Amino acid sequence: MRATSQGLTLIELLVAIAVFALLGLMSYQAIYSATESQGRLSEEYITWQRISRALNRVENELMQLGVRSFTQQSKTPALMVSSSGGAGTRLAFWRLDAAQGAKLSGLEYADERLILLRWKTGDLSREPTRDVLLEGVKSLRWQFAARGEAGWRDTWPVSPERNAEAPEGVRIEMELDGKGRLSRVFALR
Repeated sequence: MRATSQGLTLIELLVAIAVFALLGLMSYQAIYSATESQGRLSEEYITWQRISRALNRVENELMQLGVRSFTQQSKTPALMVSSSGGAGTRLAFWRLDAAQGAKLSGLEYADERLILLRWKTGDLSREPTRDVLLEGVKSLRWQFAARGEAGWRDTWPVSPERNAEAPEGVRIEMELDGKGRLSRVFALR
């Protein structure tokens, strides 16, 4: 009878080391891929959170849009839309503030940014304070729903005779850098 050896041969040992190395490499790649995916998802989540916060701020501003009495100061329309040259647009409107009454406020699209505007006085010729709500806005379009009319309008006010009216609804269409087109409707009445 021959005695059997109880150890591993060199070939068996090399095969075992190769298998463990391969399993280690595959585990590393899986962990790295999962970590990268989590990082991308976190960035994406933060980006959509910023977009949501900006649109909620726009909605909050527009929901406070109030019709001002024309016996106060000038005969400024309740909402004014103007082009600021190039691709920029500005909405200026009177918003109702419980503590301070009617305040001139606005939203502006310029330099690929959506900006909140605040005037300390009711004078549009003065420079407002600016607060950037959202960056990376490639294009932006405002549309308005007028009482008694079907469809959306690109201009506001409807006419000089209807200067004091506020729109029934506002639609914003944006193209965001790397996110595509986004459209949201705000019902104001």
